[in-house]
Amino acid sequence: MELTAKASRPVAEMIGAGFGGLWAVMGAAGLPRSWTPWAAAAALAITLFLIGRLWFSASPNSTGLFRRGAYRITVILEVAALAASGYLLPRYGLQAYFVPAIGIIVGLHFIGLWRASAKPIFLWIAAALCAISAAASVLPAAPEGFLNPRVVFASYGNAMVLWISTARRK
Repeated sequence: MELTAKASRPVAEMIGAGFGGLWAVMGAAGLPRSWTPWAAAAALAITLFLIGRLWFSASPNSTGLFRRGAYRITVILEVAALAASGYLLPRYGLQAYFVPAIGIIVGLHFIGLWRASAKPIFLWIAAALCAISAAASVLPAAPEGFLNPRVVFASYGNAMVLWISTARRK
């Protein structure tokens, strides 16, 4: 009798697709209000499609998510940096830079994921998220309800990085 390995779902990729959807919904908030519901619905549809595609692509040679210690440290540092930026940016009148700051923090967190998983794709994701978010920070901000280039560029750019990285799974 031939033994087969238990197929496992690509959990890391599904999480990436989900966070890509979260970034896209945040980008929808940077669009004019009349576009927001349609853009958010499109983001949800794309995300559900990618997660569904990943769900049905279980692989028998998939390993665990990450080595637990390095993964926990990465997430703890990310949450601490997000909390600090959420407190400090508004305090110094820099709240308009919050979305690009989130992108840079999340991007740096992928360096820790690379260390935890030894998968080089995480370095590409880290570099792309940081570059897009840094570029977005030099764009102008806009009042709520109008097109906000800084939020739209950072959010949709980061969503595309995460969606592309999950869609490229073999």
